[in-house]
Amino acid sequence: ATGVPPWPRPQAIQTSGGCVSGRSIVSFKDGVFFRAVDTLKILTRGRELLNVGEAVRDLTDAYPTVLDAVLDAARERVLFLVAGAAGTRVLSYDYGHTGPDGAGSWTDWAFAEETDLTRLAVWSGGVVASYAAQPGVLREATGANPGWDNLGGSPEWVTGTVETPWIYLAALGGYQRAWRLVLELERLGGHGLQVDVFVDGEETTPVQTETWASAAISALQGLPRERIVMGLKVQKCASLKVRISDVAPAAPTTESPTGFRYHRLGIEIGRKAGVEKAEKANTR
Repeated sequence: ATGVPPWPRPQAIQTSGGCVSGRSIVSFKDGVFFRAVDTLKILTRGRELLNVGEAVRDLTDAYPTVLDAVLDAARERVLFLVAGAAGTRVLSYDYGHTGPDGAGSWTDWAFAEETDLTRLAVWSGGVVASYAAQPGVLREATGANPGWDNLGGSPEWVTGTVETPWIYLAALGGYQRAWRLVLELERLGGHGLQVDVFVDGEETTPVQTETWASAAISALQGLPRERIVMGLKVQKCASLKVRISDVAPAAPTTESPTGFRYHRLGIEIGRKAGVEKAEKANTR
């Protein structure tokens, strides 16, 4: 699909070194963070290269591999899960509080008990990190008792969400009907599914919500491939947005991994219904 305005052509930038880790790339209000050969850097909106990671060069040398990088926009910080011979730790760059040189401040989080963190994410206003030992989950605690809570043997479902930008049908060949959505997912573990559809710039309340319980997902034909064809109730619109979320099963498990892997979203448009079909059990 395409959007309005169309994507601009990429521009080459002369630098002494580029990105060496795709997992380190984070876009935020000041530019794009990435891991270069020597340390972490920011490419600003003005295409200037800032070597802000020099302040934690000793840590990025000792922990050179970036496993995850996430933006916590609510607290104005970018977090990196890094790994080295000594284990893992989290580096947090606070861009909301800058020094005289205009650079943000760094915080280093080490974990004495769980040195094998595997993933990092922002969820429900805080940071969660998984570790492979049990497996288990750590959740950041704020307020009067800051630190990390070990959720340990009481698994709590962390919802994964995939959301499209606004897709303008006028850019797809004129003002046309949107007939149906085609989801291509891969089942990784027990989960339910919720799909919300928004139209014409209104993203507070969806015009359509479809849910599948975990048992319904398990009954789809073709697993582990989850191919779902979903008819749209509001077909005449100038633009639409789709939000796809996994839903906890009735009894959350500790299986790893859980949820789904996203592959593609197709939108069938035109003056007449097309030919996208799926098994009856996979169609709504």
